[in-house]
Amino acid sequence: MHSKGIFVALFLAFAPFSFAVPTFVKRSSNVPTPSYPNNAARMAAGLGPLAPAGLRRRTNGGGNNRQQPGGGKDQGKHNGGKHKNPTTLPKPSPVPVPDDKGKGRLKCNKKGGGFVGYVSGDFSSKDKNKRGFGLCNTKPKALEVDFDTSVTPFNIKFHNTREFPTLGWSGNNLNSGNSAVLTGTRNTNINNAPSNVGNAFSGFSANSESQVWHYTKNSKRFEAKWVNTGGIKVETKVCYNPKDDMFHLVTDVNAFKRRNPSAYEVEFELDED
Repeated sequence: MHSKGIFVALFLAFAPFSFAVPTFVKRSSNVPTPSYPNNAARMAAGLGPLAPAGLRRRTNGGGNNRQQPGGGKDQGKHNGGKHKNPTTLPKPSPVPVPDDKGKGRLKCNKKGGGFVGYVSGDFSSKDKNKRGFGLCNTKPKALEVDFDTSVTPFNIKFHNTREFPTLGWSGNNLNSGNSAVLTGTRNTNINNAPSNVGNAFSGFSANSESQVWHYTKNSKRFEAKWVNTGGIKVETKVCYNPKDDMFHLVTDVNAFKRRNPSAYEVEFELDED
């Protein structure tokens, strides 16, 4: 009886230490991690709220969304991708020169033949009083002109300043028995008959026309079409007469050549700079 009392006393003395030993339970890896669909659920569970999604992306939070050097889907050389060529902006196109403007010299070709020269920058070499343009053989001595075909017929202007600024013809109403001479003149209105506006060869005729020119782009050919009194348009051709070293606008080539046997028909062609 005495021995039992001692045993009970010892058991009661050591029991607290036996029950105080902690028991370690291994957590199963299959237990799912709690999911919190929003910040309200997290706060209900005693957790703090997450930062906004946009802020997480900018600060690389919640996943590796930071773009590596190289950009785009390649992710640059750091991720084994290929280098991307930088975007090259196209160069601005130069402002085109309008097709209806031109400049150059007037080349003379014999009708049915070849090149014979240029309209000279000087008047006739035969007589200083004959102030009609003559013929020259070299380009540096040729008359330089500018023109604008946006309105047809148009004026041909001298590239260098002259008292009479446009290339026109001194003459009256044309018929088979006369001609008009190529010279400098002041501007006349489109489709007007010969007008006394002033020209460089008033000794031939005080009247003149300037806005008579037509241009064919494919052939680069110039033609002059005269208008008689009453707005009557007449078919005209250009002849060069070596005897007076001048260009004549005529309605009848054969009739003019009978009066001037050395004359021949020519065509004006643009020789661009």
